[in-house]
Amino acid sequence: MFATGSNRRRRTLPTLITLVAFWTSTNPLAYGADPKSEIHHDAGPMRPLPFAESDSGSAAPDLEIESPSLPDATHVHIEITEADFRAPPDWDSLKDRVLADIIPMVERLESELEILKLREGNHLAKYLTTNTQSFELPGLRGEINAIDHHPFFRIVHADTKLSVLLVDEKIAPESHHLRQVVARQHIDAGEEDPKGRKSGRDTVVVRRQGDRLVSEYLPRHIPGSPDWWGDYYHASYKETQLGDYALASYCTVMQMGLASCLGLTRWMLGTSFDVAPIVISGIFAALIGSRVGLYRTWSYRGSEASKILKLSEVGFANAYAITIISKGANVVFNITDPHSLLLHSSIAFNNACNQKGRVSWQKVAEIRERLRYSAGEYDLTAFFERWTPKGFLHWLSKTLGTKDATVKIGRANFYNQNIYLIPFTLKLAGLVGVGAKVTLPFLGYQIDTGPLLLLASIPIALWVVSQYGKLCLRSVKSSLAHLKIQHGASEGERRVELESLIAAKEHEIEMVTKINHQLGAEQSDVWSDLYKPHKLLKRVSLFFVDTAEEIHKIWWPITRETAKHVSSGCAEWFLNRLPWRNKT
Repeated sequence: MFATGSNRRRRTLPTLITLVAFWTSTNPLAYGADPKSEIHHDAGPMRPLPFAESDSGSAAPDLEIESPSLPDATHVHIEITEADFRAPPDWDSLKDRVLADIIPMVERLESELEILKLREGNHLAKYLTTNTQSFELPGLRGEINAIDHHPFFRIVHADTKLSVLLVDEKIAPESHHLRQVVARQHIDAGEEDPKGRKSGRDTVVVRRQGDRLVSEYLPRHIPGSPDWWGDYYHASYKETQLGDYALASYCTVMQMGLASCLGLTRWMLGTSFDVAPIVISGIFAALIGSRVGLYRTWSYRGSEASKILKLSEVGFANAYAITIISKGANVVFNITDPHSLLLHSSIAFNNACNQKGRVSWQKVAEIRERLRYSAGEYDLTAFFERWTPKGFLHWLSKTLGTKDATVKIGRANFYNQNIYLIPFTLKLAGLVGVGAKVTLPFLGYQIDTGPLLLLASIPIALWVVSQYGKLCLRSVKSSLAHLKIQHGASEGERRVELESLIAAKEHEIEMVTKINHQLGAEQSDVWSDLYKPHKLLKRVSLFFVDTAEEIHKIWWPITRETAKHVSSGCAEWFLNRLPWRNKT
């Protein structure tokens, strides 16, 4: 079991985690996936009839064929054994049955796709990019989506928990985009456990080759293995485009501007003006803003404790960079000085409150992304072409090494970074202090207002998330009611089209309700913890328990498996270079 270990390991765990946590959670580039499994994905519409045949062209067998037990990729087990990943199902014995089972869903998706083609015309790909088309049949869940302007089908087979991707033969097996979709099935698919963790799904890619169907079974990998890191990288990484650099510039201006306003506020309250927070904020904004797609995906993944731990790494780097430049390295690293210890405690408190608040604030953007309200891009190419010299974008694209000269900013990235400005401002105010002091009642102790603002923002963020989740649910219900009224007054093809839209809205209501529950957006008593100390203490205690469990049962096994492969790879590399190993 990954989660087992001796008492000695548990005693040394905090030290080990401190050394390797940042590298473990942010370095997926160290390994690549097995070239044999690097597939990829675009797809055209699939016709239902051929899926009744196997690779050999024989007719599909009876649906009552018994299937062997498979790893459960829907219900997450925290203590994962290596056998769960090293004993994949026998796909050769299952493929005829699975392909036969999914025929009804293929037919349903095909008919829905034809309706969408008639309705959207040349805008079909854009529509699929910004709208979820999901459908359910007994034992099957299907989805129409688009990649590289081509629709494709994804079907979840409930009995085997497999994710089946139906792609067109025009899509190259080595396509990078298909590789990314498969990696996301391995890492980010599957239903969540109560704490937001997912175990992924084993995936099958089915494509045409002439008159035959070819299926390729692609199981998940052991967490921490090179192939798993390859999946983690492909599921997270997105190539940087001109729009990302434009967003980075916007983030830099906004964060440096807010830091300057805070510095002026401190100066007006009698504190010296400090440029360090402004400069460091600009550097971090530029670095993270240009890779915000990767950063967003990385920070959304996992339980709340995992998100806070990962974001804390960047938060500590930012806080200590500002503190060292502002106060000097001697003050920060002189651990014998009581003021230094107080400084470290203040930074730790600031970071803990900030990341808790940030995770809460970003749930608004996360809800929008899961519901695909923020799908698509803002195309600013025409604006830049009008206000910059002719050929400037092509020169800039060539200089920065991007693929094209268009300036498109992802809506999800834009919303994420704008919402982050709220906890960013509060964090900076709590870190450097705004100058004004508040005397605590009864104690007579003075505390800076910055940390108080940061602490107070957490229940405010939870309340905002709660209200936004309810707003989304009301909006979808209102749209459904309007469609039903239209349906009652329509006839013929329009009536059939409305039935499809009504089914999609009903599914969306289920999805919104589920997302609200998973992210805690359905809660209505977020303020009660402030007035009931026992509830607040219980929340804090449970968070520390969750964090310890996350480190012990998730991060440590991944770190251990990674270290095992790194050490064996280094040993093999070294032994192969010994002089006597090369002698014939």
